[in-house]
Amino acid sequence: MNTDAQGQPVTIETNSSDADRPTPTLVAKAVAARTDHTPEDTVDLLESTAASDAEARIAELQSLLDAERLETARIRIANDFGITPEDRDILLTGKDEEMLVMQARRMSELFGSAKPAARRPTRERQHRAIGSIFGSGPSW
Repeated sequence: MNTDAQGQPVTIETNSSDADRPTPTLVAKAVAARTDHTPEDTVDLLESTAASDAEARIAELQSLLDAERLETARIRIANDFGITPEDRDILLTGKDEEMLVMQARRMSELFGSAKPAARRPTRERQHRAIGSIFGSGPSW
């Protein structure tokens, strides 16, 4: 049984549509009954806790976004300088795009000029490759 700060029994009202989950207002009243806080103080506390939880989640998501942007830059820069995925993962370790470019440029100087990115096959070459495998071109 719940009691207030003076030891008097307190009943917790619940929302009639969902008996298992009391509303925030009812929780605030119940907490206020057990402490010296007013219901308004408790609601403010609940709202500030929710706001700090939201701020923490925003910071976490921002961190994930920054990591994804850095990885995208790493892949793009490696491709621009002709660096293989294996070398990219081991040697391009910069924490920002400027450092990644400096590392890629230096690798290019040490190990030879930058190789152009691999060309994608043209549709004609794709059709010839399909024809050589299946004996004819595509049927579309």
